[in-house]
Amino acid sequence: MLLIATTLLGRMAQPSADLDISIRLRQMALSLQAPSGGTRDTILPTLPQIPGRKGHALFGEFLLLQSQQRIEDGHISLAWQPLQQWAPQNVAQPSSIEAVISSRVDFMKGKLCRFQGDFGSASRYLEPLASQYPAPRIQFPARLHLAVVYGELGFWDKAQAILDQTEPRTQKQQRLLRLARAEVRLAQGLDKLATTPAFRSDGFFDSANEIFHSLSDEYQDLAPSGKGMRRNFFRVCLGLAIIGHVKRRHKPQFGMIQALSYWQRAYLACRGCLVKWEGFPNVVCLLSMAEIKASLADRSGDADLDHAKEILAQLSRDNVESRFFFANLGTRWAQIICDWLEQAGKPRVLTGQGSGLG
Repeated sequence: MLLIATTLLGRMAQPSADLDISIRLRQMALSLQAPSGGTRDTILPTLPQIPGRKGHALFGEFLLLQSQQRIEDGHISLAWQPLQQWAPQNVAQPSSIEAVISSRVDFMKGKLCRFQGDFGSASRYLEPLASQYPAPRIQFPARLHLAVVYGELGFWDKAQAILDQTEPRTQKQQRLLRLARAEVRLAQGLDKLATTPAFRSDGFFDSANEIFHSLSDEYQDLAPSGKGMRRNFFRVCLGLAIIGHVKRRHKPQFGMIQALSYWQRAYLACRGCLVKWEGFPNVVCLLSMAEIKASLADRSGDADLDHAKEILAQLSRDNVESRFFFANLGTRWAQIICDWLEQAGKPRVLTGQGSGLG
């Protein structure tokens, strides 16, 4: 698609200014989703001014891409800056295209709040988009993000209700809806496990595990097609690894080797799916592997802990924020795994939710 857009632009002797910008914006959007990922040079530093509401909407599209680029780089705080530069020219009576851009800006703000761990604010941005009628194009992803946010907040009935109201229209949307359901069920199981350690939440884990397994092969085959698919494959691997880990603790026959193999698979899956270097997901994978080894008196887990600390230090130096990109990873599971490591006599590597932790 990126090649087609470039070719069409090159064949036009004198394309109109708005068409030229529209094609270039499409190039930028496709580049950000390419398997190799975008670079800072992908996004144009400035955009030629085009008068009128259409030109203003194109400027909004440009700012959204700037924000997305900063998310790709792991700079969530900086991703807010472009969004503050846009509003409809007439807020009381926006044009139809400006209304679309406004919805997309609010959606991006909701995602940024979620990615910073501010789940309450995220819900306030996402709720109007999830119920808006007529439905905007972003209603489906807004509902999925909102379900995850409700799950992080422990609002199980709300999370289930929003998923039940969501009707997928494509095979891709069907997969995403199933994945969101599995993550909410997993969150319920982890919530019970964190608050009642003796609780055996196999019912929650088993239902989530069934969905994760059914999606595993599908997303593994699709992973090479782009960053979005790679991230979804990691979400599946993460779910399987967490469930396998929990079952290993309560049912020793599950086996250390299988539990470790799930985390090793998740570790490899998250490389390159978020930022170009190792991020917070890698840290949690390493901590999880270290906990399994510690429970079996395997000293090699200390190297995993050291590696995790090195990654956190580098993330802090680079101001990279990636703790809350994936459901349950930076909240319930990070808390549980650190508690287990501490019980095993290991130092607590994660001590909060600030950007210094990735």
